[in-house]
Formats: sequence, C-alpha cells, structure tokens
Amino acid sequence: MNHILSISLYGEVMRKILQIMSIALFVVILCSTPAFSQTGKWTQLFPKNSPPGRGQFGMAYLEDDKVMIFGGDGDKPQYLGDTWIYDLSDNEWTEVKSDTNPKPRTLPAMVHIGDGKALLFGGCLNNGTNYGDDTWIFDIKTMKWKELHPVRKPYRRDRASYAYLGNNQILLYSGFNCPLEYSVFQDGFCHDTWIYDLNKNEWDSISNNFPRGRELAQMCELSQNEIALYGGHTTNYITTNPGVYIFSKITKKWQLFIPKIPNILRTSSAMVQLIDNVTFVFGGDTQGNPGTTAENKCDNDSWILDMDDSTWVELQIDLKPQGRYLHNMAKIGEGKVLLFSGCTKDETITDTWLFEYDPTGVKDSTNVLFAQVKVINKAGGNYEIHLSNLSAGTIEMELYNTNGDFVKRLYSDYNAQLNFNLEVNTAEFTSGAYFLEIKTKDATYHKQIMVVR
Repeated sequence: MNHILSISLYGEVMRKILQIMSIALFVVILCSTPAFSQTGKWTQLFPKNSPPGRGQFGMAYLEDDKVMIFGGDGDKPQYLGDTWIYDLSDNEWTEVKSDTNPKPRTLPAMVHIGDGKALLFGGCLNNGTNYGDDTWIFDIKTMKWKELHPVRKPYRRDRASYAYLGNNQILLYSGFNCPLEYSVFQDGFCHDTWIYDLNKNEWDSISNNFPRGRELAQMCELSQNEIALYGGHTTNYITTNPGVYIFSKITKKWQLFIPKIPNILRTSSAMVQLIDNVTFVFGGDTQGNPGTTAENKCDNDSWILDMDDSTWVELQIDLKPQGRYLHNMAKIGEGKVLLFSGCTKDETITDTWLFEYDPTGVKDSTNVLFAQVKVINKAGGNYEIHLSNLSAGTIEMELYNTNGDFVKRLYSDYNAQLNFNLEVNTAEFTSGAYFLEIKTKDATYHKQIMVVR
C-alpha cells in the first residue's frame, strides 16, 4: 500500500514538474519570439568604379535599373560637383562628363521626374555662405545636364524635402535659409510647399506655414495619390512630433497622420517607397523613442511604414549596413532600394547596398500571417477595400474617428470567399483621418483611411 502511494505521489510530483517546465518553456518561446520576422534582406554590392565616399549628395532613379548621384562632400573639406550613374544589371558605377554642369554643392533637392530624367534644385554652395535657387535637368538619353530658367521659383535653400508627383512634376517642401520675415515663425526655415511642372517649366507655390518648416526630413511617394513626410530638424533640433504628414495629389493639401506605433525620431536619413502604401527608412541621426532623452546617434535600423496597417514596423534583419546619416537611397525596382555611402560621426563610408523587400514576411507575435487588407484611395472621396487570405465566417467593418468614437458600420455579414471587396464613399464625412476596424473569425485589424479635402 505504501509502495503504491509512493508511486502515486511520485507521479503527481512529476506531473507538476512537467507542467511547470511546459509553462516555463512556453514563456521562453513567447518572450524570445520577435514581434515581427525578417521581411527582406540587405546585400552588399561590390561594384566596379565606385565613386568616392560622400555625404549630403543628391540621388535619383533614372530608368532601366539605373540610379545617378551628384555632388555632396567627402572627408576632405571640398564640395563635389561630379555626376555618376550606377547600373544594377552590370553592377558598375560610371562617371559622366557633361559640357555644362551644376556648380558643386551639398544637400540639393534631386529627384526622378519621369522619362529617364532627374531634376535638381538649390543646395548649399561655398561652404554655407551661399545657396542656390537654380533648376537643372539631367537626361540619360543625352547624358547631359541642362539648366532651366523658370520665371518664378522658390527662395534659395538647401536641406529641402522632395518627391516625384507623377506626370513630370515634383513636390518640394521646406528647407533652410529662408529670410526670417519669410514666415510667421521667423526661424530661418522655409515654411512652404512648391510644385514644379516640367511640361510648363514653372514652379508654383501652393501653401504656407503647414506643416511647420524643417530641414533634412524624409519624404517619398506613398501611393498613386499621396506623398509621405516624416521627421527632420525644427527649431527644437529634431521634431518632437512622431506623426507623418500626408500630401494629397488630388486636393494639394497636407494632413497629419499618427501611426499606431511611432518610429524613432530621426533626421538626415532617407525614405523610399517599396510598394504601394509601404515605405522604407534606414538609419539616420536618431534621437531615441518619443519622450526619451536618448543621445543622438548614427543608427543602422530598418523600418517600414505600413499604411495598410496604420503603423511603423521595425524589421529584424540579420545582415545590414553600418549605421550612418547624410546618406541617400533610391527605389530601383518594385520592392528594391539602392543605398550609397553616407557618414558616421567620424568618417565617410564608401559602400553600395541593395535592399529587397519580402512582403510575405510580415507576421504577428504568434508567427501567423496577417490577413491582407488594402485600402485604395480613389478620386472623389471614394475608397476600395480589398481583403484576401480570409477564412469563412462573419466579417464586420466599422469606421471610427481619431478619438476612437464610432462613426458608421460599413458591413456585417457572413462571408465564405477567400477574397472580398467593398466600395466606400466618404463624401458625408468631415475632413480628417478615419480608422477602419475589420473583425474576422481569426482577429481584429485596424486599418487607416485617409480623408483629405
């Protein structure tokens, strides 16, 4: 009897130990699983004829997997005025000589403007004692620079933000070196937004004083109808606003958007569109998370802004470039980004990297792929909501404002389809940002709808 009790007691103790071990193992696995898995890879390229390392230079996509750079400065205190083209298919940099060239400079606005052309505006000349207000076009077909002479143009500046608008137009925002009387803030920043139209050779100012001016902010195309702006210097050194400003190509107005998860505050970085509604940021001069007093540093972190999920996501990547700032990047194909050079606090880096995005790698903390939800902004306040990777069950869609107040139920019904589409008209809503909450059998998803008028 005692022997039987001993065995029973021993078995109960072992069950308790195994139970505790199982719980501990589950906790270890849960804690050690990253919130998001690797969603792409960095590859260091070793091209022939690499340009000298530099920071503060212009960079723009041309066509056929070719990217160009111009200007900047290196380890020697000398402004550069050289032009180079990188060809991804040959993995080679080639210096380009032209009869006429822009003057050597740092921090110009330089961006792809369609049909194998890149536009350059302004920049810092002569070691900060002079600034440019000149407009130039580089054409890969002629391999030459040509100065344009628009009648009206922005005030001379450097450190502006810029992006391609489509239809041979670019967006130019803010920068440094505007007169103190230029805006109500009187701080030397340019509180303005301009559009250049190559077809008309005209600059047109469309708004002032919002968002508040800054320098060295990141800006790029977000979608067919929107541009995204993030970070940069203000009078408080690095902006304390963790939001993203969205520029509507349709209304020509800015709208503030606050992501569910903020990025680290940063400046002197670069932001590039990967695919529609997903942008990519690497490195820069970072300040730490909002609300902290972390020391500024050259970071080597990689982030995506996923507007379909209304959030910033830090990518967990094994191999990545050295931390840097004042570098530049350009989109060089769908989901591909070329990174060149940049600076640390002590030196200039000379390297070329390629980032390739893997959208199927974004996973939640249970390592299960999200159902795919995409919101497409159409003209006239119309939106298309596309759901995929669904399982059979009831779908509910509700709209909330930024205060979390319920606005409207858009849909509630049983669905047996893998893919589901819904059209929504927002004409009845006031101007602002709205959250779309989608509930399925598996999870609840919060998506962002932008209503900008």
